[in-house]
Amino acid sequence: MKKSASVRRLAAAAAAAALVALNLALALSVARADLPRLRGLVDVSFVEMGEALRLAEHAPGVDPAFRMPVDSLLEADLFVRLSPAARSAWAVLIYLSAVLIVFALARELGGDWAGLIAAAAWQKIFLGLQAGPGFFKQFWLTGLGLLAAVALARHARRPRGLSAAGVGAAFGATVLTRSTYFLLPALLAVREAWSAGAPRRRLARAGLLLGVFVLALAPWTAMNAAVKKSFAPFETAANLNVVLGALGAVHGGEGDYVAFMDAPDSEHGRRPVGWAARTVLSHPVRYLSGAARRVEYALGLRLWLFLLAALGFFAARRDAGARALALQCAYFFALVCAMPVEASYFEPLWPLLLALAAAPLSRLEPPPGAAAGARLAAAGVWTAALLGGLIAASASVAALSYAALAARRPPWSDAALDEALALRPAEAWPALDEARRRIRRGDAPGAIGVLQEAAPAIGDLPRWRVLLAWARAKGGDSSDLLALAADPPRYAPFNDDQSARLLVYQALALGAAGKRAEALRKMAEFAGARPELPGYVEPEAEAALDPRISRRAESSLAASLDPILADGDPADMERALELLVSVRPNFEGELELARARAARGRKSAAVQALEKAQALAAEPDQLHRLHFRWAELGEEDRARKCLVALTRRFPERAEYWSDLGVVLFRRGDAAGAEAAFRRALDVQPGMPAATLSLATLAARRGAGDEARRLCAQALASASDDAGLREQLRACAEGRRD
Repeated sequence: MKKSASVRRLAAAAAAAALVALNLALALSVARADLPRLRGLVDVSFVEMGEALRLAEHAPGVDPAFRMPVDSLLEADLFVRLSPAARSAWAVLIYLSAVLIVFALARELGGDWAGLIAAAAWQKIFLGLQAGPGFFKQFWLTGLGLLAAVALARHARRPRGLSAAGVGAAFGATVLTRSTYFLLPALLAVREAWSAGAPRRRLARAGLLLGVFVLALAPWTAMNAAVKKSFAPFETAANLNVVLGALGAVHGGEGDYVAFMDAPDSEHGRRPVGWAARTVLSHPVRYLSGAARRVEYALGLRLWLFLLAALGFFAARRDAGARALALQCAYFFALVCAMPVEASYFEPLWPLLLALAAAPLSRLEPPPGAAAGARLAAAGVWTAALLGGLIAASASVAALSYAALAARRPPWSDAALDEALALRPAEAWPALDEARRRIRRGDAPGAIGVLQEAAPAIGDLPRWRVLLAWARAKGGDSSDLLALAADPPRYAPFNDDQSARLLVYQALALGAAGKRAEALRKMAEFAGARPELPGYVEPEAEAALDPRISRRAESSLAASLDPILADGDPADMERALELLVSVRPNFEGELELARARAARGRKSAAVQALEKAQALAAEPDQLHRLHFRWAELGEEDRARKCLVALTRRFPERAEYWSDLGVVLFRRGDAAGAEAAFRRALDVQPGMPAATLSLATLAARRGAGDEARRLCAQALASASDDAGLREQLRACAEGRRD
């Protein structure tokens, strides 16, 4: 018996040593072979948002709240503040910390054997993950999600007030990275309140868990409230996925989510979540079909791992820690599959499933040296917790600082840029913004000087090369600009694809040189070579999609010129749009061209563009938007004709009648306007905009009581537009004529 036990211990020790050696070998392969790859995975769009948040200075089109702060700040730190050697060390640190947390989580559920096997399997999966720009933005969520899973499993086994607070803090840090887990703390709090034990203790733990989670988000929410004047605790980047998911998309797209919503909802201030809920309820079969295809796609990524995790959970189902982890996995999977999916979205799920699959190994006899495994797991968890806490605290401080600075001066103002330059004169982003400002003011030589002086900080970033060549072209020398490749390489360690910007600049330079045919070829290349331009859904067949999506592709081309040229010379925008509609005639392009011409005081040319847009209008939404442009030009009769045509074709659309009333009122036809507003209210009783307009007319003819009654009735109708509700309230209380 003693000999048999010794043999078992020897075999266990050998197996444990082999697993440790495998883990070390895999870690070494990452350190030696894959760090160059890791260094090339910083996403420059995230860097730009992170720098904008830190400095409270950015171009008007940059929104630091588009992503949650941890993602963008960490990527900015990798680019701006770390040397290449430090960047490599940082990559090693986050990799090893994630491996240690996988070990700790699996060990928590299944002992040392589970920890070693899960850690080795995770490293193998990690090495096979597709590496591309923005890789880290998934990895931050992976590491912090693992840390939250450890906290959750430990709390589920040994529930205490302090551990409940730890769960709330851990999930708060994950949500500051990405909002994926935003609903889970509320579900966990409800679960906690209904768990076994004394009611007061259960409720106290639930309150602590949820309260600490909300507290972690408070600075970020306060920043958005102060700057955007709205309640926005999460990133606005999620809006596009919410809208596309409601339309049945399987895979994601790019661009402005409003382009995928129907015009009446978007123009009346309704939020994407409410719009998505109504759309799903209106077309449940389409949504469920898309969701089923997303689930099929997700399961197909690693079906073996889903099956092993399901078997592991079944075997360990009596373990409170395994049940808690299974809940986290199920929540993550369900939430991600509720919206369009990509393979990278599931990367944070794989190590969680590995730990769950390894949970039944708790029945094995512990290998020799179990105490060392416990110390290693504790060291990994506490190191990651400290690092995660510091990162979350740093993000909160940055959010509050941004709000304070933005209250003093707009972040896109000259004062903000001057302040950033004084604070960090040699850094990349203030220098790039200063160069753009000088180009905008016609100081091309000054822009060239700024870019050359900041070259050591900017490095070989493509946007620096393109902007420098554009500055030289604005100064009269287009040779460098035209010599650049149309698809510049992605220079490690930063992804910064400037192909579209370069093609537009080259088209403008060729046009200015009188080479129109060549300019049109460049613009045609811009229009046709980028299927990922805003408004496009990825090329997989999307049979469940609303047909509007396929028609939004053309509109995205005109919109994509805005971030390239909006802060430059208005004449450049007009010339670019003229080239674009020449190679790709489309409604949106003509509409934007009319706006650009009107902004430069060229009314007759703007009218010509709107006439072409009207000839291209194929949808009611387009004709509806066209009437606004006619009205802006002072062409009220043309605006009226657009709306009359719409009310004849779609008499059930209340917003068309309401807008017709506004146009008639501006033309001096008060009786016709009142009739149109009343028709809108017949179609949609209580419609706030029509009610407010009708009340205004009533007040002007001395019927104040009728005006107050109308507004009081409209207030009972829900409206997501806070400004409109305030106007109705003021009217109902007699504070508004």
